[in-house]
Amino acid sequence: HDPLNRSIAIGLFKKMTAFQFGASSITTAILWFSIPIWKQWVGAGINSEMPLLTIGILLILPSVTFKQFTNFFSASHGFRAIALTNIALQSTALGMMGAAIYWHRDLTTFIAILLLTRLMGALIFFRLFYRVTAGTSSHIQKRLDLNEIKRYTPLAYTNSILQFVVWAYSEIFFLGRYSTARQVGYYSLAFSLAGIITSFMTVLQRSVYNTQFELLEQNKEDQSDIMGYLVAKWS
Repeated sequence: HDPLNRSIAIGLFKKMTAFQFGASSITTAILWFSIPIWKQWVGAGINSEMPLLTIGILLILPSVTFKQFTNFFSASHGFRAIALTNIALQSTALGMMGAAIYWHRDLTTFIAILLLTRLMGALIFFRLFYRVTAGTSSHIQKRLDLNEIKRYTPLAYTNSILQFVVWAYSEIFFLGRYSTARQVGYYSLAFSLAGIITSFMTVLQRSVYNTQFELLEQNKEDQSDIMGYLVAKWS
């Protein structure tokens, strides 16, 4: 809550967001212009799936923006804003998907719904960010050492890319080449159920962290340290 620290944090966030957006734009361009190579590898059958592929590539930018603003509000203890926004988006997506199922729409419609909700989420968080930071100057002092960030960033990107390739839905693509649609569907359902179980702990962590930082504001460092220790121990 110190004005100087707040200014530095906002300036750093804007700079890193611009970097992420640029990297995502480059990734989107590379994927788009590499489609002919995919066609040679997968075969001519990919032509019928071009709408799905196009929407999937377009998902990159809003997804990255959505994630960046979610991280910002998490760091600034805006868990209520995150929760309310996600509830609104998930409810909207659920309604649209229910309508799509009722009217027997194809898979492209479901992916388009995901793209739409991501765009809505990015715009909502963008608006909330500027409302929260209104009137606050943003800058990065020359004395701020970014060497640690520069050292960590390549490792973080490498880890994220490997996770995506090995264990983040991309495996469904490879399973689809050797398994039936029913088997892939059961696998996806089981994977989602496992994710629900692990997400319970994430919700608990966010609630406890929010309380922990509120205790710091009240100069109750001992109680805050105890809560941080318990979260680290049991999660």
